[in-house]
Amino acid sequence: MSCVRRSRAEASESSPAQPDPRAAKEGPHMIRKFLAGLTATAVATFAALTLTSTAAHADPDYYGSLTPPAGWSGSGFWSVDTVTDQLYLSVNAGALNSGQCMTVYLDIARQANVPAGSGTHYDARAVRTCQSNSQRASGYQLEGSTYGINITGVQKVAICVGALNTTGTCRVTRGTLAQIQAIDPESSSANTCVRWWSRNSSGTNLYFSGGTPTSCSS
Repeated sequence: MSCVRRSRAEASESSPAQPDPRAAKEGPHMIRKFLAGLTATAVATFAALTLTSTAAHADPDYYGSLTPPAGWSGSGFWSVDTVTDQLYLSVNAGALNSGQCMTVYLDIARQANVPAGSGTHYDARAVRTCQSNSQRASGYQLEGSTYGINITGVQKVAICVGALNTTGTCRVTRGTLAQIQAIDPESSSANTCVRWWSRNSSGTNLYFSGGTPTSCSS
């Protein structure tokens, strides 16, 4: 039997390749490093999106809670979306004296389109309850699709307590008391400026369209 000595190069060519121990060590490390980079990027992106979203929806000009004047219990809430042209109002009254009501007023600024060429208009909306321990809400109103109103801002906001069809005592958070008092407080079909959602002392819900809801100019 003959014995053939192979060179180191020949042995290397015919033998299976052996894994580099350094690659075995560096592989998982590189994967972990890559995943860590992805995780950090994802977290940073998520945080940026969250902050952007929060900032976009946390502007107090577009929604707020309301506290009634001193001596009265209850609450109010208003919300305006200038992108979708939606608004929402609610009033939640505690105990009320006989013949008294709690009202939330909202006066929006809108893009002038009715009537043409008349400048920016302001249209009041209001919710009122005259029943103790009760609530009245407008529900979400699609001002854009229903009336063609493009809401551009908020002018007046207040919560008031007083006798039926009077302004009464108010806590004003937008505008001035004089401006709130200038809004017709009588929730009837004769009112051509203010749209109303009301609840009478017997617990019956009422609605007044305010005639043409874009007819107000102040």
